[in-house]
Amino acid sequence: MKRDDLTTLSGVLPDARDAEAVILRVVPLGESDLLVDYLDSEGRRASAVARGARRSRRRFAGCLQPFARVRLKLGRRRRGSQGLGRLEEATLLRGHVAIGKNLRAYSQGCYLLELVAAFVPEGDPHPSFWSLLRDVLEILDNRPLNDVEMAYLRLRVLDAAGLAPHLDGCSACGAEDSARWWPEQGATGFVCERCGGSGRMWMGRRGLDMLRRLAARKMPRGTDPKETERLNEILSWMLGQHAGRQFKSEAFLRSTRE
Repeated sequence: MKRDDLTTLSGVLPDARDAEAVILRVVPLGESDLLVDYLDSEGRRASAVARGARRSRRRFAGCLQPFARVRLKLGRRRRGSQGLGRLEEATLLRGHVAIGKNLRAYSQGCYLLELVAAFVPEGDPHPSFWSLLRDVLEILDNRPLNDVEMAYLRLRVLDAAGLAPHLDGCSACGAEDSARWWPEQGATGFVCERCGGSGRMWMGRRGLDMLRRLAARKMPRGTDPKETERLNEILSWMLGQHAGRQFKSEAFLRSTRE
């Protein structure tokens, strides 16, 4: 019988590994432990317990902080651990500490981490989320995102989650032109004026054109600030609809824009 077979029979799962990851959230656990939620470079979200992390400076060296990109040494999980791994050590690769020095960038970073935690289920790989998280944190380390980039971020999250809205035209009649467009109730597309669009949340032709360019990963030029604001409001609403809740960081995000 192989050693791994013996290990499994003894109640320990043979899944120890090293992983590059970004820390999403850290929660105190008991007097000395930390519960660490992270997204690894394969786009897998997971949680691990760092035993004694609040007392040990050598094994974790102060790198278990949100936004930090780290190299994790994960220990073997025992049966009955409810899926929680064991974090043995962490090495800092990039701290992204400059994000915390700019309030607007910090609020955007908090929002991004909350979106990733909400839309990436534990276990399955979602590589698009890893590249999005890595790239946006690099930008935020230097400057906050502008309003068009925030719309792009929201759309990228929807797309990475397989929830991007249909942009071919009216979801009800297929019309390609309308002076105004309203998001449909299912947050999967838009309806035109003729099909009964109503309510305060709408965007004009330029808003839909902007959204189509962003979906094609092209940054629009000469954008209308009011139209961009409407677009961000709609995309924020769509994210909330799909998540089944509003995000706590939204209020903080709005406060730093005023």
